[in-house]
Amino acid sequence: MGDFEIKYKTVGKWKVNVYFLSYGNDVWVLDPGDEFEVLDRFIEECKYNVLGILLTHGHFDHISSAEKMKQKYGVKIFMHSKDKRVVRQANLFRKLAGGVGTHITPTIDGFLDEEESLFLGNKKIKIYHTPGHSPGSICFGLGKNLIVGDLFFWNEFGRTDLPGGSEEELKSSLRFIANEFMSYTIYPGHGAPFVLNKERKELILNKLSGNTN
Repeated sequence: MGDFEIKYKTVGKWKVNVYFLSYGNDVWVLDPGDEFEVLDRFIEECKYNVLGILLTHGHFDHISSAEKMKQKYGVKIFMHSKDKRVVRQANLFRKLAGGVGTHITPTIDGFLDEEESLFLGNKKIKIYHTPGHSPGSICFGLGKNLIVGDLFFWNEFGRTDLPGGSEEELKSSLRFIANEFMSYTIYPGHGAPFVLNKERKELILNKLSGNTN
């Protein structure tokens, strides 16, 4: 069967990375954003058996295909309960951000508040609650890889000016990641993956402390 794989498709106006964590034909889908047909075709091409849907957070651009995918594949959607309100407001903020149309608000089937991990074959997907960008933001770890949603990107931190955002919590979450996940490949919600090396860690910690030199 081999080892696990991480693939992604970038979709929609906001160029969201939708991640596919697979082991053999089994796959967890993370943050299914816009363009359901594109994502569905990719699943069919890869002959994936969808185990379920995981949300790093509940913002509109990361959840818009979740309910369609749930209904087609008969699976469940999981996230942190602190983003329930964020999900309910998704179509409102989609409109405010200049999005066209609305999407089916997903029904969340389970919350990951007390869960430490999920299984993918004989591998563990570890769950870390990392609030700041939203109250229920989660990172998912698999091997030496970390899917971080919109917590941070190659050259910037995630926004905290949306409802539920907290600069103080974001800084705490970023310090946790910088100190605990050295040499991990970081998979952000937007933009290309990168390695959290020593230089990147120092840049993050310096920026958090207000030192930009």
